[in-house]
Amino acid sequence: MEFPTWGLGATAAVSLGKEISCFIPALSELRIKLKATVSKTINIRFTVRKCALTNIFRARWGLATRGELPGDVYDKVAAGVL
Repeated sequence: MEFPTWGLGATAAVSLGKEISCFIPALSELRIKLKATVSKTINIRFTVRKCALTNIFRARWGLATRGELPGDVYDKVAAGVL
């Protein structure tokens, strides 16, 4: 995931002081990269939460086939219901 700081507001330091809420799925590795056009030290903080790999997530990210999931979970995820 890349966050260009110019896209976060007029002053990157002010914008990065606020929370940027996002959900980035990763199975083994997560890289977060910031790019800035000025040579200024910007402190960032991020929180990583480990979530269970549920059948809904497995279907959403194509990690399971229709036959591997119980009931109509696959169809509901494909339709946007779950």
